[in-house]
Amino acid sequence: MGLILKYNIRNLFVRRVSTLMTLAGVAMVVAVFLVLMALAQGILSIGETTGDPLQAIILQKGTNAETSSGIPDEAADEAENVGMVERDPNGPIVARDLFIVIMLPRPDGGAPANLVVRGVTGRAFDIRPEVKVDGGKRPRGSDIIVGRPLSKRFAHLNVGDKVHFGKRDWNVIGHFDADGQAWESEVWVDLPEIQADANRKNTVSSLFVRLNRPEDLEALNEQLEKSANTKQLKAMTVRDYFKGQTGTAQMLQVVGGFITFLLSLGAGLGAMNTMYAAVGNRAREIGTLRALGFGRFTILVSFLFESALIGLAGGALGCLIALPVNGLQTGTMNWVSFTETAFSFRITPAMLGVGLGIGGLVGAVGGFLPALAAARRPILASLRAT
Repeated sequence: MGLILKYNIRNLFVRRVSTLMTLAGVAMVVAVFLVLMALAQGILSIGETTGDPLQAIILQKGTNAETSSGIPDEAADEAENVGMVERDPNGPIVARDLFIVIMLPRPDGGAPANLVVRGVTGRAFDIRPEVKVDGGKRPRGSDIIVGRPLSKRFAHLNVGDKVHFGKRDWNVIGHFDADGQAWESEVWVDLPEIQADANRKNTVSSLFVRLNRPEDLEALNEQLEKSANTKQLKAMTVRDYFKGQTGTAQMLQVVGGFITFLLSLGAGLGAMNTMYAAVGNRAREIGTLRALGFGRFTILVSFLFESALIGLAGGALGCLIALPVNGLQTGTMNWVSFTETAFSFRITPAMLGVGLGIGGLVGAVGGFLPALAAARRPILASLRAT
């Protein structure tokens, strides 16, 4: 069997042009698949990495987004003092946030887009230790800090710039990183300042709380139900909340799978054409192999191996073509809050494995009928072929 497989490998180099064309077709399929999946994975990773099992968000009932949630101060006071909320020497570990949507232009003068301004207090940094600000600066007065990816996607958000939104100009004093979490798509401003500017005094959009134990979430919701001030509130984990904001990713995965299927049909037909030509051009060689004692099954396996090898090589090339997009930053619309979410393309080892598998499968499926035709050729007819 080893002899005939070496024969198949040598023939790949003999038919260089047709082999390369088929290989390029498979590579295109795998590269497109990986880019689309990397896009979807980048969006999904926001929901998968933002928050931890001890972090919960409290919103007004009947809403699934901070944009349409309003919590008066008296309800917030009562909610943050329930027994399930962790405490430290400064009191309950609760961040009161106000969620505002503004519109800013692009750096190149393109059409403006929506982004999030989050009013925060010092507790926002206690409950989100992953947020690291240049120089450790925090927003005070008219000073704001900006998620680093936004500084490249919107105008006037570089350190030292002044940006106008609401009723006044704001000073950009720093950028911050958050390990790729959702906060990097936001502008943070001092809560009392944005409340006054937006005429939202005595109300916030959400409460971010730190629980004593993950299983305390159910007890927290039960406690909220018991009071007239808080019965209109609900709690969920921060991770579940942001997973609910990534519906675009699921749609991209479905679309990506469909596009990959269509392209695979074309690449499979290309592999089939290449292998049929190989069978026709090597009829005498097939007859000789049969005369030397190689059975039909061996011939079938050898030609399938040859076709699958082309597919695997194309899959590997497709992986190499797609790899440069890994880590590339871009943004997409969050269709729940109608704001822009910045994220990075993410290609995982598992995705590369799937890409190689798709390449090998396309090659094997495309080569099956030609391999079957080669195995079924009568010995004498093959030897007499011209």
